[in-house]
Amino acid sequence: MGAKSNPFAAGGGSGGAPSLFPPVGGAKSASNNPFAPSTTAFGGGGGSTAFPKFPAGGAAAQQAKEEENDEEPERPPSPSTAEATGEDDNEFVDMEKQKVKLYVKKEASEPWADRGVNRLQFRREKEGAKGACRILMRTSIGKAVINANLYDNMSVTFAEQKDKKDGSMKKTGVILTIFNACENSEKQIVLLKLGSQEAVEELHGLIVKNTRK
Repeated sequence: MGAKSNPFAAGGGSGGAPSLFPPVGGAKSASNNPFAPSTTAFGGGGGSTAFPKFPAGGAAAQQAKEEENDEEPERPPSPSTAEATGEDDNEFVDMEKQKVKLYVKKEASEPWADRGVNRLQFRREKEGAKGACRILMRTSIGKAVINANLYDNMSVTFAEQKDKKDGSMKKTGVILTIFNACENSEKQIVLLKLGSQEAVEELHGLIVKNTRK
């Protein structure tokens, strides 16, 4: 009986039907193998697509974690426990108990968590022209919810919202990354919404002035 009538025979004859199985020793080409991976799924031309072998835990996840660590700013020294519960007489208060709506999240992709209205102080050491600065924020009953030192080249951006009356963009707050001593120096992204555009610009200016060399 000839190979043409044998469905399990090795392929290769010009008139024979393609074999379901590659010849012994492995096929040189995947074109006649119905179980071979597609070479066109990602638009590649010519040879077959090679898929990387990831180590346990996932290389992509490990790379993302390393990139995140590389981009994290250097943590500033945490304010002392005394500073977290009190106010230092050796500091200037450049912005006194401004009423602020606080929003917090840990990662940029997360939604904002509303932490209510609190009172903000911008405090600066009296010694030196550019002493260490921190943001101190308390609830209406005096509990500290933010106590964070500023650091060099700290990222700070305006939060803006479209005005319903004239359609212009209004500055409503500032967004910055802090290391909050009230939360074990945990990194947080915070949005501080203030009552006026003037107050927003004042706070933004204080942060930029004291974090740029």
